[in-house]
Amino acid sequence: MSTIYRVVMLSTLLLLAGACYLLGSSAGLAFFLVVGVLFEAAFWKGLFKPRDHGSNDQ
Repeated sequence: MSTIYRVVMLSTLLLLAGACYLLGSSAGLAFFLVVGVLFEAAFWKGLFKPRDHGSNDQ
């Protein structure tokens, strides 16, 4: 996976998590809080995922 693609995907996940947290806390909807937690978990999993050093993505 190329570095720029990875940065864009992780940024998108983090922004979606923040949006869901804001919507869930202001509207009082637990569904959006849970979705926010899932997006944040996907962000952290992607951030600490080991990189494949065998391929040249540059």
